[in-house]
Amino acid sequence: KVFPLIMALLAAPYVEGFAPSAPIMPRAPRLRTYASGSVGVSMAASEKQVAKWLEKGQDAVAAGEAKMKLKPLSKALSKATKAMAVGLECSPQMPVGKKTTKDEVQILGPNGFSNALRELKYNGIWVNVERESHMEVLEALCEEQASAKGSFPGPVGIVKVGCKDIEEAANAKALGCTGISLTLADATEDMVNGLKGMALEPIIAVSSFVMEVENAVKLQPNIIVVSETDDINEMKKAR
Repeated sequence: KVFPLIMALLAAPYVEGFAPSAPIMPRAPRLRTYASGSVGVSMAASEKQVAKWLEKGQDAVAAGEAKMKLKPLSKALSKATKAMAVGLECSPQMPVGKKTTKDEVQILGPNGFSNALRELKYNGIWVNVERESHMEVLEALCEEQASAKGSFPGPVGIVKVGCKDIEEAANAKALGCTGISLTLADATEDMVNGLKGMALEPIIAVSSFVMEVENAVKLQPNIIVVSETDDINEMKKAR
């Protein structure tokens, strides 16, 4: 079953004086769908873990199908109460900081951005890795959220936006990502199966044109993110 999602994806402003405890406002009225060409292979990921997940992904591609038993991100975004799910896009330029520093304008630390999102019960964190330097932010978020495993509130799922191949996806999984967001242009049956084989939830971001939604559904990702539109009739058809 494909979970369609029309979600409020907010952007955390990277500005001086920003505090996670303050209201976080959308940076743009529409969910952005990102261009292909993502970069990002982290040297912090365990080579053994990368190889393990890569093998699982390649096996799923070879089999031509894959099933996921656990779908933590889908579960977090699909609320039984029908309440709106809220994901947040973390700026890849956000300072990482130190675990012992009580600064709010950084990712790590007791008052940091990552911990604040967990306390505020956000449902997912999207990270758009456009340059190699942005990998540090992804690594820090994955590490900090993993530290909350077994606690309440538990870890918030991390979604890496963009992935050029299965190898890069295995690297993201080894870091601790729970999902990969792809544009429709980058999404293929092999990629979707490979991600499922690695227990990474495949997400396809589309516009609200019905044809795009239909093509995305055929690929059977776990989640389809549909961007907003001013055309109400088009949105109803997309839903």
